[in-house]
Amino acid sequence: MILPGNSASLATLQISSSIMDKIKEGQQKDPKLLKLSKKVEEGSTPNFTLKEGVLKYKRRLCVPKIDEVRKELLKESHESTLSTHPDSTKMYRDLKSHYWWSGMKKDIAEFVAQCLTCQSVKTEH
Repeated sequence: MILPGNSASLATLQISSSIMDKIKEGQQKDPKLLKLSKKVEEGSTPNFTLKEGVLKYKRRLCVPKIDEVRKELLKESHESTLSTHPDSTKMYRDLKSHYWWSGMKKDIAEFVAQCLTCQSVKTEH
């Protein structure tokens, strides 16, 4: 799973850095997150913070509404050798501790429902 600041191995560190860059860049292009950033600067959003140019919700990274970034997070989390195709509830709990976006739970459920490996395992049982 891609976790910010995870330095378990060089490969993980490079992937984490890459996704962090994509999230940070995406936050600058997402109109809703830009609006939230301005509110943070004004002090009118207590649950959001802006630190080193990165918007967070309750210490979790705000993931911009960019399909490629979200899919990369979902794919890495779901197909990781450490987690091996978790169900949507487990996957949500894992991602929720580090990331936030509006509709996250629904997106995760849809992603898991479309996983061909998970569908074939269900069929066998």
